[in-house]
Amino acid sequence: MLHRYAPFHSALTLLTAAALVVTMSACDAVGTFADQGEDAPDVELGRFEMVLSGAMQDTLSGTAVFSTTTEAVSDTSEVTLFGLALIPDSAATAAETRSGFSAQVLRASDRPEEGEYTFAEIEANNLPEDISAFPEESFLFGFVTSTQEQVAYMTSEGGTLEITNSASATLSGRFTVDASGMYYEPGMTDEMPDASITVKGEFRALGGELPDGTL
Repeated sequence: MLHRYAPFHSALTLLTAAALVVTMSACDAVGTFADQGEDAPDVELGRFEMVLSGAMQDTLSGTAVFSTTTEAVSDTSEVTLFGLALIPDSAATAAETRSGFSAQVLRASDRPEEGEYTFAEIEANNLPEDISAFPEESFLFGFVTSTQEQVAYMTSEGGTLEITNSASATLSGRFTVDASGMYYEPGMTDEMPDASITVKGEFRALGGELPDGTL
């Protein structure tokens, strides 16, 4: 069944590799959040938590990491990519069993400043083939799980992202995003090609290299 969705799976893998696998200094992480106040996300530094509802219902927590990188799109032009990866604590185990579970927030831009943003409507299984086609104002959300219990490939239909703190080594915020795509779990007669989920989450991410086990 999984090979039918290989293009989408490969696209998310490529986007993650291109936009996120960057080593950044976190030397100024300590104290970065000291002035955020009571409205700061209620998670530990370097962590996230998100709640899924709809076709999938779950609460996930784990590592939050972000990065920016510059990629060439031709001999004469290049594009800056921002990426935020949310990797559940089960990711290392998932890698050992050849399964995966992660979410990515992506945009063709530098690190976003504090403020409110939107998620772009992206057709499921139809991510931009060229990184130069990434949205520049709104964000792309990709959610992938491939385990013994569940298989899902989903992309954003809309939603909001609030950045409450933005610094060179730390980034915090919260989001609500509606996503749709393929979903399947054992016992279902047929795959659900148009399944929908709503994801609500918050994060206090560190800049750095993605941990092993991400897609």
